[in-house]
Amino acid sequence: MSKLKIWYHGSISKRQAEEILNHAGRDGSYLIRDSMIALPLSGKTISDNI
Repeated sequence: MSKLKIWYHGSISKRQAEEILNHAGRDGSYLIRDSMIALPLSGKTISDNI
């Protein structure tokens, strides 16, 4: 049996995501959604310990 991931909302718009989060009414609420545009992914880390 597959577990439901309540934080993953798939292909929804930014506006829909904002509405869902505003309706949640709690600080710290979050969700994950699919990107509406295809961009290369990159990451950056900054550290003071050089």
